[in-house]
Amino acid sequence: MFQDIIIKQLQEYHPIIHNIKDNEYSIEIKNQFGNSLYIGVDDEVILSYKEWHCHYQLEDLDDLEMILDKIKNIIHNKDSILLFYHNNQCIGSASDTNADQYTKTKIIKFIHTFFPNASINIMKGNGILVKVVYWDESKNNELYISKEEFVNLQSNLENS
Repeated sequence: MFQDIIIKQLQEYHPIIHNIKDNEYSIEIKNQFGNSLYIGVDDEVILSYKEWHCHYQLEDLDDLEMILDKIKNIIHNKDSILLFYHNNQCIGSASDTNADQYTKTKIIKFIHTFFPNASINIMKGNGILVKVVYWDESKNNELYISKEEFVNLQSNLENS
């Protein structure tokens, strides 16, 4: 039932439907750059774009509306994806409405909140690269925080 509503609501984006098995679907929407947003529909909905993915419980129509809003916000560049790389490996990802306004201090606060164990590894390595990824990939940007900057900014946060 939910997958039919999702497909109907996303029809204008030309979804490609992949039937994985009974009552389990994957819906794919491609952007102009050839990359895809995947929507897995089962007992939950999994959104996936680039290295980011998020699980949503699907219990009622309010949950479905929230998921559809998230999908449309990504497609309309209202939400972007934050990808965190350390030593050339993605250590985490998130989606946010104002990711392009993230400062180095905001990024460090975000890392402390959502990836608390990453701080130790970052201080042992070469810093962190944050990629801000949009559906319209011409808007993408990157922010690098060196190990030294990370240590200094982290110290400032702890002392404030």
